[in-house]
Formats: sequence, structure tokens, C-alpha cells
Amino acid sequence: MNSIRLYLTGEPTIETPTAVVRPADLAGRQGRLVFALLAWRHLSPVPRGEVAGVLWPADPPGSWETTLSAVVSNLRKGLGSGVGIEHAVGCYRLEVPPDVWIDVEAAYGAVHEAEGAIRKGEMGPVYAWSGVATAITRRAFLAGEDGAWVDARRRELAALRIRALEAAIEFCVWNGERGPATRYAESLIEMDPLRESSYRRLMSAAAAAGDRSAAARAYERCRTVLADELGIFPHPDTEALYDDILRA
Repeated sequence: MNSIRLYLTGEPTIETPTAVVRPADLAGRQGRLVFALLAWRHLSPVPRGEVAGVLWPADPPGSWETTLSAVVSNLRKGLGSGVGIEHAVGCYRLEVPPDVWIDVEAAYGAVHEAEGAIRKGEMGPVYAWSGVATAITRRAFLAGEDGAWVDARRRELAALRIRALEAAIEFCVWNGERGPATRYAESLIEMDPLRESSYRRLMSAAAAAGDRSAAARAYERCRTVLADELGIFPHPDTEALYDDILRA
């Protein structure tokens, strides 16, 4: 079992064998941002200037180096046993054990495993792996924080969540579970109502269950949204899938 677990989704938290470090222990908003940046990039040193750019993207204080040193010093005090911050050659690096578990890293790994299993036609473990990723990406990255760097990470994790949901849909269709497949497809549509491939997945899930009426309704939703919002027709792939469903 991993000796230390870092959570960046939801509230930033550190779990060690002897303690739990809560957001209030991480030296305020700036400390939490530094912690999240160093945890996200824990495999390599992060230049001090890059850290400063996350804290003060538009207008860094004139004495930013001194202020940053104070933020990092206060953060070190709250990290707890087994986690530290190394400072060398103008960079910071989070010091953690080799077997550290980081939630966003685990989500990326889980999606990789799920997609790899699908490519190999080994569907059995796909649901478990996709479930790990969907559970992690359901929570907001650094809940309660904002800023350009945070927003960029949230977009990355949203894209990862889409991949996890798509893998879950493939498993459910393969396993004959129309209800969950439909729910996952609806989640994709909720995330981005203009993402046409999500409607195709909804159509395929209904068709696989033998419900051509539901598949047709999904197509009509897609056609209406695209027409109303973008003034365009569905992609030829969507039209071809719809024709195939009608002919089945």
C-alpha cells in the first residue's frame, strides 16, 4: 500500500501513516497553490519563476523572491512527516517517497489502462479502471481556488474525464448494460452539449439494447442542438450511424 497519498481534487489533502494534513495546514491560498503545482510536477524541479507566475500571473510584487521564500517556508511547516520541499539551482521540488499516490496521477494511469485494455479487446478490467478515473475527476481540482493555472488543469482533467466516461460506455455496451451506458453518455452530453460524438455514443448504447426509438430520439436531440446553437447539420458519421440503426 502507498505510504503517502496526495489529493489535489476536492480539498488538497495529504494522508500519511501518522497524520492527515488538511487545507488549513497548507499556508493559505498561496501555499495551497504552490503545493498543488509541485505535486502536479513532482517528477521534476519547478523553476522559482514558474512558481511565482502561478501565484502572481499578472502583477508579481517587486520583492516576489522574498515573498515566495516566505510562502514556501510556511508551507514546509505544514506538510507533515514524509513530505518536503527541496530548493536547489533556482528551483523547487516536492520530496515524496517513490511509491507516493497522487489522485490526478492515478486518474491518468487508470484511463491509460482502460484504453489499453479496450485496444487489446480485453474488456474485463475496463470498468474498474474507468471507475477509478471517473471517481477522481468528478471532484473539482483545487476546489475553491481560481486562476489561469488552476483553470488549465481543470480543462485537462475534464478532457481526461471524457476519456474515462467513453471507456466506461464501451464496457457497458459490451456487457449489455444499457442503463449505465446511457447515464455515462448523458454525463458526456451534460459536460459539452455540442460534442457530437457523445450523441453517437448515446445512440449506439440504445441501439445495442435494441431500442431504436431511443436511438432516434438521441439523434433528434443532436440534430436540434446543432441546428439551434451552430446552424449546422450533423456530421456524416452521425448520419451514417443513424441510417444503420434505422436499417437494423
